[in-house]
Amino acid sequence: MANVLDLRRRIRSVKNTRQITKAMKMVSAARLRRAQERAMLARPYAQMISNVLESLVRRTGDNCGVLHPLLVEREEKNVLVVVIAGDKGFAGAFNSNITKAAQNFINDRRGQGQNIDIEPIGRKAIEAVEQYLAQARPKFARPASPPPHNQSLFLTSIGRRLSRVGIWKILHDYGVRLGLRGRLTPHKLRHSFATHLLEGGADLRSVQLMLGHADISTTQIYTHVVEERLKQIYKAHHPRA
Repeated sequence: MANVLDLRRRIRSVKNTRQITKAMKMVSAARLRRAQERAMLARPYAQMISNVLESLVRRTGDNCGVLHPLLVEREEKNVLVVVIAGDKGFAGAFNSNITKAAQNFINDRRGQGQNIDIEPIGRKAIEAVEQYLAQARPKFARPASPPPHNQSLFLTSIGRRLSRVGIWKILHDYGVRLGLRGRLTPHKLRHSFATHLLEGGADLRSVQLMLGHADISTTQIYTHVVEERLKQIYKAHHPRA
């Protein structure tokens, strides 16, 4: 049987737990209230969009005999999935549930023959983009630039949209400055990304999804690179190689 000291300790523990739970409820209620306020503020815009779409349907419906190309139903071939996970407390099983739901959606769409690309974005990448938007992009942006230049994320020094060739030139210049042998290209960064994943123990299927390969045999090329690397390490360090 518990003595008086144990009973007091248990009662104190229960009281502390109740206080923590009460604080958690207050924080959760405040967050929920802010989310509801944001949702209420967005309602006029949602209603306006609904009215605009209804007007478009009335103006370009079957009665007019004219259907705008943007309103024509087309077969979905490429699908972009945006998955938002929580990085704060009080999420519970949200992250695991949203991941399962996204995986089921992707498997279902792949079964229908649709192409789905997965672009993983980590916290460091998000922080780098936020820093770029706050410090670097305002220096490059030109208010008078026409679309799509004024709507692009990455800009050149004269406020134009950064093109594929522009990215290639930037990487090439960095490679020359660093004294790297051969040309430094975006494809080599992609190649290094996949190789590092496999060397770190990632499974081939995950690498295939991240690279967007339709056929896993294309991804298997990187396994041969890893095998050759292991052979070089073995020959260089094993006493009987």
